[in-house]
Amino acid sequence: MPWWKTPSGKRCPHGLAIMIVNGSHVRNSFDSDFDQGGNGFAYDFVPKNELWIDGHVPAAERPFVAFHECEEVEFMRVGMSYDDAHETVKKLEDVARKRHRPGEPKGVRSPSPKSRRARFQGERRA
Repeated sequence: MPWWKTPSGKRCPHGLAIMIVNGSHVRNSFDSDFDQGGNGFAYDFVPKNELWIDGHVPAAERPFVAFHECEEVEFMRVGMSYDDAHETVKKLEDVARKRHRPGEPKGVRSPSPKSRRARFQGERRA
């Protein structure tokens, strides 16, 4: 195993090994456009059985990057172009991020409209 690539010990739901890579090395040695992550259908230097995540991506963000790369591969395997697969998966990733909001402390999320309404009604009764 090269010094700049480390197995995460995890696999995406479709079975690809998730590798943590030194993003600076990847950008300097393979492709300066490498950003956050990549897969073997988008980059010819990534083995088809691996997903790469830049080691500089914060731990809370890595599941989203892995999700993006894993799903992008699946769309491309069935013949979708990279551009179409990327845009489709980006929308799915955006939904996942809105649901999970990494980096926010628990309890900071905006309350649902139902809970806001209940709180307002409670204040009016008092």
